[in-house]
Amino acid sequence: MKHFILAFSLCVFTFLIVSAPLNVQAQTNLTPEQRLGLEYGEYSGLGTADVRTTVAKIINAALGLLGTVCVVLIVYAGIKYMTSGGDESKMKDATKVIMGAILGLLIIMSAYAISTYITKNIYEATVVGDIPRQ
Repeated sequence: MKHFILAFSLCVFTFLIVSAPLNVQAQTNLTPEQRLGLEYGEYSGLGTADVRTTVAKIINAALGLLGTVCVVLIVYAGIKYMTSGGDESKMKDATKVIMGAILGLLIIMSAYAISTYITKNIYEATVVGDIPRQ
């Protein structure tokens, strides 16, 4: 019985894999907006902006917020360093915070560069024409 269920499941899975391209080819007459699902926002009352640009804006906003946090940490550690009064432990703690914030800022800047590069190339690969500027 187990072999029958396994063989039957394998046959059904193989049939679905073989017939899947036929179902996909049936949708080639749709417009690019319909294929991307950009018209659904009109009927639901939501925005009709492209999902790729929306995700890119969210990533840029999050990375900008994180960059601001790093700058605030650097300023805080600088004030802590200046007001340490020559105490070595306070100066060492402030130096650790500054180095950590600078390292975090470098990671955030590289993440921003990578995400901008990837989203720009994905957008260029999927849309014919120029990229709209925000």
